[in-house]
Amino acid sequence: MPETKCDICKRWFNITKSMLHTETVTVINKTGEHRLQVTEATCPLCGKTYPVVIDDAETIKLKLSVEELLRKQLKYIQNNRPAPMRLLAKIDHLNWKLDFKRQTLAKKYNGSFYQTDEGKQQLDYRYHVR
Repeated sequence: MPETKCDICKRWFNITKSMLHTETVTVINKTGEHRLQVTEATCPLCGKTYPVVIDDAETIKLKLSVEELLRKQLKYIQNNRPAPMRLLAKIDHLNWKLDFKRQTLAKKYNGSFYQTDEGKQQLDYRYHVR
C-alpha cells in the first residue's frame, strides 16, 4: 500500500486494509446532492481521515462484478488449473473500467462538501488505493 504523509502531524504512514472504512455520504457540489460511498483511511498517529476511494452506484456494481470474476479465477487456482484467458481478459477489462470511472468521480467530487455525523467535511482526494 502507498506511503502517505499526514497533513496534520506531518508523519509518514502506510495505508493498510485495516485502516480503511467505508461510509455512505451525501455530497453537495455545484450540480446538487449525490449519495456516494467514500472509503477513508485514518492516520494512526493523529486520527485525521483521508478519502481514498469514491464510489457511486455504477462503480459499486463494477466492483461486485470484478469480485465475482476473481472468485471464479480462485476456483481454477484451487483446482490447480490455469484460468481461461477469456476470464483473465474480462477481469483486466473490468478493472481498467473501474479505475477509469473512479478517477472520473475523484475529479468530479474533489473539493466538494459532504455531511457526516460529526458535521460537514470537504473531500480532499489525493490518496487513491484499491
